[in-house]
Amino acid sequence: MLKYLIFLFVLFNVLFVRSQTNQGNSNPNYIVNKIEFQGNHKTKAYILQRELIFDIGDTLSESELNAKLTKSKENLLNLSLFNFVTIEYSSDKNKQINFLVQVVERWYLWPQIILDIPGQNINTWLRTTDLSKVNYGIWLAQGNFRGRNEVLKLRFGLGFDEQLGVSYSLPYINKKLTTGISLEALYIQNHQAMIELLNNKRQYIRTNNQYLRKSIMMGLGMNLRRNIYNTHIVKLSYQNDHFADTLALINPEFTGNRQITNHYFSLYYKYKNDLRDNKSYPLKGHYFDVEYQQNGFDFMNDNIDYGFLHSSYRRFMHLFDGYYYQFTLNGLYNMGSKQPFYLRRDVGGEADEVSGYEYYLIPCNYSLSIRNNLKVTLLKPHVFKFGFIPWEKFSKIHYAFYLNVFSTYSFIKNKTPDILNSLGNSWLFASGVGIDFVTYYDKVFRFEVSLNRKNEMGFFIHLNSAL
Repeated sequence: MLKYLIFLFVLFNVLFVRSQTNQGNSNPNYIVNKIEFQGNHKTKAYILQRELIFDIGDTLSESELNAKLTKSKENLLNLSLFNFVTIEYSSDKNKQINFLVQVVERWYLWPQIILDIPGQNINTWLRTTDLSKVNYGIWLAQGNFRGRNEVLKLRFGLGFDEQLGVSYSLPYINKKLTTGISLEALYIQNHQAMIELLNNKRQYIRTNNQYLRKSIMMGLGMNLRRNIYNTHIVKLSYQNDHFADTLALINPEFTGNRQITNHYFSLYYKYKNDLRDNKSYPLKGHYFDVEYQQNGFDFMNDNIDYGFLHSSYRRFMHLFDGYYYQFTLNGLYNMGSKQPFYLRRDVGGEADEVSGYEYYLIPCNYSLSIRNNLKVTLLKPHVFKFGFIPWEKFSKIHYAFYLNVFSTYSFIKNKTPDILNSLGNSWLFASGVGIDFVTYYDKVFRFEVSLNRKNEMGFFIHLNSAL
């Protein structure tokens, strides 16, 4: 009897081992033997390697190989250093796998004309086309400085904001490539300022013989990125603002304390979890961030006490061939006992637009907004090459078109009664349709027609703004 039991035990183990061996052979593991980079004439190899989710010596199963290749390619494109990325591989009979990563680098030195509209969107400005509310000038941006993904910017501007500034960012300062720093300094002076809101629309004042505001800002930042998809950003800055008496006379809340000088420190923190397939125009994945900024500290005798908490969640889903869905949830909470008008973060500004209400600015203590988007592919991503341009950085472009159907719902709470601005303390909703044009160098142009709660139909243009 004992012999039969031993025989059955041995037979079971032999069959089990064979089944495991056969299963392993049907789904073999590869060992990463070599990773080679081509086309990175300026970019250091370790900058590319940092974005890959495999390394030399790693073991990859056949089932996870393609998924890791796809994510690695997305990570490299999201650096905004390359126009095109391809990853190829080959393996030998010993399951040793070699990767070839080929990139087409962008042009990194941009002397560019400044043409922007501070504090408002292009749609508000198009109603008046007032050139006095436009910044113009020149900035020189050196991207991928020294091939380390550093960015150095020099800025000289005229117009609404006369400004002179410099900024520098270095993504990694340690061997583990997890910590980076940023520095900036900026001087601004204005002949014109937004002085108040009337019917939720910006009201301006302008003087030609004096500056209404002069500001100096200096900042030091640090970012922590221990893995590819999670980033922490901390920034400490100092700002000194000097105002003309006219502003406090017209709007006593403009400076928050009727003083003509405000000086204060600011502390800013942001956490983001970014798993989008493409940060400029995502179709799959998700994004979450939360940010907090405190302007002024009582223990430092600052004459400002104002802060805000803001968070955003976006989910991107592929429904079926050519159809995509996006869900967006945004929340904003303003806090502090001394909130100057010129610093207040209201809904409808450049950072917190509400679709269908781009012409308005809405004071709030807190707000919540929901947006639904259905995107339909009109023209899949195509690549076009200009034969007469010899430089690959410019001769080869990609482009795509999408139909974008959307609806938005927002609730805005303003605890301070404001009979002059009626859009607060209510639900706002709008719906519309648009065309999105996506092309290289992270450029996205959205053209939308919407109808809001006020039965106002508007045609809006958005340049590189997040959905």
